[in-house]
Amino acid sequence: MTNSPPGTTCLCVLPIKVELRLGIALYTFFALVSELAQEIASGVFMKQSQVHVMGANAATEDPEKTIVLIDLVPLGASFDNTTTLSVFERFWHKQVIINPTDFGNYDVLYVQYPGLPSSPPSAPGNLNNSLSNGNDQRLHPLAADIGNHRETKSRGIIVIIVLSSVFALILCAGAALVIYFKLRNRHHLTEASLIPEKPADSAIAGSRLESRPISASPSFSSSIVAYKGSAKIFSLVEMDRATQRFDESRIIGEGGFGRVYEGILEDGERVAVKVLKRDDQQGTREFLAEVEMLSRLHHRNLVKLIGICSEEHMRCLVYELVPNGSLEFHLHGKTLFLLSLDLQLIRIPLLFS
Repeated sequence: MTNSPPGTTCLCVLPIKVELRLGIALYTFFALVSELAQEIASGVFMKQSQVHVMGANAATEDPEKTIVLIDLVPLGASFDNTTTLSVFERFWHKQVIINPTDFGNYDVLYVQYPGLPSSPPSAPGNLNNSLSNGNDQRLHPLAADIGNHRETKSRGIIVIIVLSSVFALILCAGAALVIYFKLRNRHHLTEASLIPEKPADSAIAGSRLESRPISASPSFSSSIVAYKGSAKIFSLVEMDRATQRFDESRIIGEGGFGRVYEGILEDGERVAVKVLKRDDQQGTREFLAEVEMLSRLHHRNLVKLIGICSEEHMRCLVYELVPNGSLEFHLHGKTLFLLSLDLQLIRIPLLFS
């Protein structure tokens, strides 16, 4: 029972109860209540005041749809049989046009009134042959557009499959990148572990020298590798120990080529260590030329080339030490500087006899 429409006799009347399932969400439906009442009134040939929207709720099986309960109220005490049958048929046969743009496709869940069949008619105008349990909850409600519903469902499944495939592809790509960077870092760590550490003495020696570090040219490196002379190859560590880390107190001479240090080898032999200080190609050529020349020339008036050192950026020539002074000192004393310091390596036995 419900109240009669406004403007009629005030009494309780029995409405035709209709339940619909609209294809829109509940929050969208709230703003369209009056439009729905107008659409239904036009579809069943009633006044809008006879259409009462009694309630609405989100559909349990699909929250994006809305279940709406509607009462169609008679103008008098009750509806006549012709009106109720007409309303019954028009709803079940989808002759009530509800704008799909605003409300989507709708389903009729039930139409109830005393004297009406409990199920939808099987064909227009054939109410006597209708099913007996149409309003039974075990029966599925009629759909407004079953084909479109299935098509929409198929599209939704396809979209879900595509999105899942893309997501899986992104995950695989991310995992591949992580594995790649881990392998690359492990490879770099392995290479770093294979590189021998530099001796501490060599680093200290390089810092104590006043000469600038130079980079060995390809021709210089290839010439040292190809060297087959009798001179010994010394390491930088050995030179560092022999000269007490190239201490200034060990300096016995200095020229255009570089400084000369007095040194003592591990076997006790005293030597003169000549260190190249020029960082250009000319200095490299001079070093190579002197190594080649002294390796081939042997004379009693020339000091002997004992060995060389070409480790890292150091270039050293190791000679036997002449303890009686240089040729310049014996020819001119300490006042004249006309001859190159490099001539100190030539010894004149007559001066010392």
